[in-house]
Amino acid sequence: MSVIEFPSPPVGPKPSGRRTASNGTLLAMGEHSSDLMIVRERNNSLEISHQLSTNEQNDFIPDEILQVLTSTARATETAEQGPIRKNRLIKNGKVGLRTTDQIWHHPLRRSKFKHLIDQPVCLTGAGRDISFLCDALATEKKNTPVLNTQPTDRSDMSSRTMEGNVGESIIPKEFYVVKNKGVLGLEYYEDKYTTLLEDDEKRLCLFPSMKPSGRAEVLQLMKVMDSMLKDAGVDETQIKLEGPSQIHNLLELLKTEQNIYNIVFHELIRQVSVECVERGELLAKLRQRYVMLLDKIPRQVLSLYNDLQAQRALDRSLTEEIIYFKNSIGELSSELCQVREHDLRVSKEAKQAQAELAKALRNAKKNANLLEEYRELYELQRSRLEKQVVHLTEERDLWSSATYRLARKVIEANELQLSRKMYLSEKAWTKVVRHFLVLLASNDTKDLSEIQQSTEKWREHMARFDQEVKRTEESSKEKLQIICRDMKKWHSYFQEKVFVDWHYHTILDEVAVSVLEDLKSWENMLVEEQQQFEGNKVLSSQESLKTAAEIQKEWSQLGEEVLKRHHRLDGTPAPEQKAMDDLNNTIEMLCEQYRRRVEGENGVARGLMTFLSSLSNLSVPMYGLKYAPREAKESDWSNLYHLLPEWTAQSERLLQLIGSPDSEDKPSLNPTEKLEPEDVFKMLQHWVLSITSGTERDNVQLTQQVCKFFRSFFYY
Repeated sequence: MSVIEFPSPPVGPKPSGRRTASNGTLLAMGEHSSDLMIVRERNNSLEISHQLSTNEQNDFIPDEILQVLTSTARATETAEQGPIRKNRLIKNGKVGLRTTDQIWHHPLRRSKFKHLIDQPVCLTGAGRDISFLCDALATEKKNTPVLNTQPTDRSDMSSRTMEGNVGESIIPKEFYVVKNKGVLGLEYYEDKYTTLLEDDEKRLCLFPSMKPSGRAEVLQLMKVMDSMLKDAGVDETQIKLEGPSQIHNLLELLKTEQNIYNIVFHELIRQVSVECVERGELLAKLRQRYVMLLDKIPRQVLSLYNDLQAQRALDRSLTEEIIYFKNSIGELSSELCQVREHDLRVSKEAKQAQAELAKALRNAKKNANLLEEYRELYELQRSRLEKQVVHLTEERDLWSSATYRLARKVIEANELQLSRKMYLSEKAWTKVVRHFLVLLASNDTKDLSEIQQSTEKWREHMARFDQEVKRTEESSKEKLQIICRDMKKWHSYFQEKVFVDWHYHTILDEVAVSVLEDLKSWENMLVEEQQQFEGNKVLSSQESLKTAAEIQKEWSQLGEEVLKRHHRLDGTPAPEQKAMDDLNNTIEMLCEQYRRRVEGENGVARGLMTFLSSLSNLSVPMYGLKYAPREAKESDWSNLYHLLPEWTAQSERLLQLIGSPDSEDKPSLNPTEKLEPEDVFKMLQHWVLSITSGTERDNVQLTQQVCKFFRSFFYY
């Protein structure tokens, strides 16, 4: 940051009485400093007093201090336009500036007074003050003049010059991270025979004056300090400051007071350093340490202020939560009332249900007693019948044994050899028939068990295959529904925004890019769907159908073997044979429908190919314009607009074809011919039950016929 140094007359003998030489000081200037307005107005009043008579001038500020304050308030004009560049001051380039003291031309002696140039005074709000506690641009400070005197022409010209300066950046000030510049030491360079200061903003920059000061200057400095403090209103107890918060008011007051102390303290250090360098350096270090000590207080104030703000925010949030809890309690209370009403209603219904249940229990108890009586009666009747059966069996065995003994005696007595042979043949034939009946029953049981296992295996395999096919078809339907919905959306957009009343309106770049991306995504989804009808996916489905056919062949052969052993007496096949043939035909039709669906022969594959070809013819050339959508012609968008309804119809047609068992080369099947796997599973289960019951029935009939034959033979 540029700094301003104030001129002072050259070093000369120390005059007696009131001194007319001025003591230089260092001040940094800013364009929007409120303290600068106070100093300007003070200078205006001083300029008026300077025009008075010599007798009245003794009651005002001496000429040197007047010159210092005047130089502070009137910075030289800066360039109104163009970038800021460093300009070096030349010795004779500025009129009215005092000559630099010789001490600053010698590096060794200049190093002893380094504390005077390292920490210059600044009135722009920068420096080591407490301005870091709040945003410098949060509010606009309202400046009020201290005196009612009218500014001079020179002050007006200076103000207009400062207000007309071009800003350092085009970024608005409210977005600055750091709002105030820092204070740097005076920058200087050594010429061939002298040492000059750097001047980057064309300000009045000179080294501090090394002319000794007397008692009158100190007294006058004290008067100036008291006057500035009084004008700033530091000692007033009821000062009115308008700020967004208390911390801003406190900072505003402390900042003004600190600037005054900084100016006076710097001048006092300069005066002491002229008399004794070490004492001035010690005083500068003491000032620096005291500034560091006071710097801790605002930080603690800021910490307390932040804690207070956090506590207030916490209180607000807790208050909001309390209000929310109150509202929630009210809602819960209303819900509790509703629950109580519902509980009363449910209690009444429960009492009614309990009464009905008690009545039903009484009826059930009566029925149970009646059932117990019936059961006892049944047991009695059963025991009686069992006794009769046992008695009849005993009688039959008795008569059979008696008849057998009588027949043997008759045969032996009469020597009936033919009857004997017939009797022995009957015994042997009976054993053979019974053996074959047992063998037939065991073979039937074994084959039926294998049939049951094979059919269950086939049913599980076809159920898994059906789930896979349905999952694939659902995925295809979802993709086509997305495509259809997006196409309808873009067609509506083109109809409402682009092609309105047969006029073309330019499409936005973002919308054009979105349309092209959707075209590419549609093409990718259609390519994925088309790949399902070729390659490994189709081969896997064909293998699954082939495995199902092999399992079907196994239980079909077992069923034929079982049914061949159970022909009717007239030689005609069993009725289960026709049911098995019908079942096999139905299963073949079901597998054929699955084959059409997985291979796309129901029209899906051809429809996807046609749809993809039409979409690719337009999307491939237009997708190349993704990064330059403005190059797309009206004809391209018109073609897309007219093709969208056709593509929508094709996608809807594909949605209808997916899952359809019809062939694309044949007319639509009747609803009765469209098979569902659940119906086929029921038919298969019914056939297994029928063949099982049929074989058992045939075995029982054979046993009865054998017994009847034995009885007839015995009667014979």
